[in-house]
Amino acid sequence: EASYVPHITVYDGKFRKISVRVDRPNVAVHTRSGYFALPRLKGGQQLYSYEMPLLGALNAAVAPQDVTFQAAAERFDDRGPKIEYMVTLEAPLKGMTFTPEPDQKDSAVDAALLVLLKNSSGEIVEKFSKDFAVQVATDKVDAYKAGHLVQTFRTELPPGAYTLEAAIMDRNGNKIGMNKSSLVVPEPSKKLSMSDVVVVRRTDALKNNQILDAFYFPGGKVVPTLTKTLKGGPGNILPFYFAVYPDRATKDAVKLTMSFYKEGQYLGAAEA
Repeated sequence: EASYVPHITVYDGKFRKISVRVDRPNVAVHTRSGYFALPRLKGGQQLYSYEMPLLGALNAAVAPQDVTFQAAAERFDDRGPKIEYMVTLEAPLKGMTFTPEPDQKDSAVDAALLVLLKNSSGEIVEKFSKDFAVQVATDKVDAYKAGHLVQTFRTELPPGAYTLEAAIMDRNGNKIGMNKSSLVVPEPSKKLSMSDVVVVRRTDALKNNQILDAFYFPGGKVVPTLTKTLKGGPGNILPFYFAVYPDRATKDAVKLTMSFYKEGQYLGAAEA
């Protein structure tokens, strides 16, 4: 047996090939073809098997676009030294493949997603992933397809320039899609500030929740949407969510005014 510890200078998540040659005859060499250059991240997490094809897609010369989805990082607490962000992935389920189970009573969707955050040097500073396998009654598949797969992750980032790389895989349909965007994290602030404004898809009720991140509130959780087009007309509402961080140096009450415009035309304002 021979072991190999690569001298990696940048953990960029790319695939590095390995080849082994021997100068003796009649020797059979067994080795893997290479490895992904991934750092040891929080909790010592390394590479899961379902992440490998997603990493391959992110490193492909031609980006696969067979699955439509959106990915974004939205800023929240900026009290420092790191800035809190909520990363959201949203994919319409109508684009996923539902495969009937052997009993024909249920159908299953099988998906996986991966998010990488890279700094300006191209090094991975955060990795998030999720493996989904959901069964739905066959007669309810059409209604289920009207929904969206939404997954959120929390992270804290030092100021600087980053790249958000995301990939999602529909295993039943043998399809993969990817998305890349840039992110600039500002300097921390102790002054009065507010988070990004998030459009709300729905809120889920939760009891005795112990998780603390920007989308949780007493008794529930905000499920965001990255969709910017909403249904208008009577009976439809515009639900949105944000956080305000007061200046700790002043005791004055915070006054919040929200103004609304349509195509540049002022519609009205409200205070809270």
